[in-house]
Amino acid sequence: MSISYKGYELNSETIEEILQETEKYCSQLNTEQRQILRVRLTLDELLLTLMERYGNGASVSIGAGKYRGRQIVRLQYEGDPFDPTEQTDDEWSGQIMASLGLSPVWTYRRKINTVTITVSDRRRKGTLFYIAAAAILGIVLGLSGHWLPESVWSFIDTNILSPAMGAYMGLLKTFAGIMIAFTICSGIIGFGDSAALVKTGKGIIARFSLLMIFASAFGMLFMQPFVQLNWNGSDEGSSQISALSEMIFGILPQNLVDPFLSGNAIQIIVIALCIGAVLLTAGERARTVRTFVTEGAEVLQRLASSICGMIPIYVFMALAQLIGSKDGTVLLSLWKPLCLAFAGQTVLMLIFLLWTSARIKCSPILLFKKVLPPFLVAFTTASSMSAFTLSMETCEKDIGLDSAFVKFCYPVGSVMFMPATAVCMSSVLCCFAESYNVGVSPAWVIAAVITIALLAIATPPMPGACVLMYSILFTQIGIPSEAFLLAVAANLVTDFYDTGYNVLGILLGMTGEGHRLGYLNRTVLLNNRKA
Repeated sequence: MSISYKGYELNSETIEEILQETEKYCSQLNTEQRQILRVRLTLDELLLTLMERYGNGASVSIGAGKYRGRQIVRLQYEGDPFDPTEQTDDEWSGQIMASLGLSPVWTYRRKINTVTITVSDRRRKGTLFYIAAAAILGIVLGLSGHWLPESVWSFIDTNILSPAMGAYMGLLKTFAGIMIAFTICSGIIGFGDSAALVKTGKGIIARFSLLMIFASAFGMLFMQPFVQLNWNGSDEGSSQISALSEMIFGILPQNLVDPFLSGNAIQIIVIALCIGAVLLTAGERARTVRTFVTEGAEVLQRLASSICGMIPIYVFMALAQLIGSKDGTVLLSLWKPLCLAFAGQTVLMLIFLLWTSARIKCSPILLFKKVLPPFLVAFTTASSMSAFTLSMETCEKDIGLDSAFVKFCYPVGSVMFMPATAVCMSSVLCCFAESYNVGVSPAWVIAAVITIALLAIATPPMPGACVLMYSILFTQIGIPSEAFLLAVAANLVTDFYDTGYNVLGILLGMTGEGHRLGYLNRTVLLNNRKA
């Protein structure tokens, strides 16, 4: 759909007319009321900023339509470069919110200023529906393979299913590592300078990182009583010490190419952290490279998002091949990682809840009631974006966190703090290591904890990103590639409680950190409004 523009001369009446037209457009997309309000408030603030800058009667154009697969509203005006979005948001959280589609994006080209606002429509939530439909069709085709002549099914499997699935896995492995590297570099660059990184984000990022390591270690420990791993390297001796030493020093890459060729996630993240830190310290001297990295991250995320959009096709083919070649009962084995993931996440969140309530001296029941609405929205929709606005409102109005703190901390947390995802990865990893009799050792467990924590932090904010992470995790830890299909199938279910518990973890983590930094209003917190 092309974008059509309509010109206006700014004044109080035309601003209201623009807002009403935009609201009508959003309603036609079946956008949730909270998202409509967000778009309206964002556009209202932008227009008022422009009127303050250029005065009454300034000419602007408003357009709406579909661009690169997204429903957008665009504001355009001529003149010298002027970014109205930088008046309110800090640079890094603004970039994160823009990558989530929750913040306006300003560009300047050919003397035209353009501000783009992404509009969330309910139809984009149909990813899980398409995956579920593809799974059903794949099961049907696989079952039909048992009644087809063996030569026919062999032809379908050998010449269609296997090559297509191999090509898709090749795409995942080709772009996943590069995308993670660019995403991490872009996030570091977004701080603007090293002083801003130390002053604004050091404490929050360090706390979230430590909690992610704790969540990953907790997940691995929680699974041990319920799985029977092959501890073929558990004997004490020089071989075990050698394996642990190799794992630790193996974090440092030998060159820039091998980690991307082998899919070594830890080394890729180390490379990205080093390059991002150097570019941040270099400042304006590296402006060209910084621009390339920032825009490259956006391009690669869009590319990876398109690849993940083909997940339903992969699920269809993989299930058809699995059930057609075997009896399909292997899918029943997923009950164990699914149940263990849910149980582990529930226990971890209970620990977070009790720990946070003790730190802030608040009843855990009252605190849980405060954070319950965003949790339920995320849990039932499997979409953190759906709960974003409500979560921000809960942090400010019900918990009592400072608005500026929330605007920075929540976008950061929504990207890098995914404790439930870490526990889920631990469950899948341990259960598959048991099923495929993978040899493990203490060094293997330590490597798994570190890899899971780093991958959960580096998971980009886009649908299907966990699929990319599983492909890297299995390569890094030594899980057979045929287990990838089962991980994708398990993700159909875990996506719901992963998302819900991640949102709950962010809210609890922010509450504790806000209390430590003095951003928590206890009068609002202890108010029983939600109860």
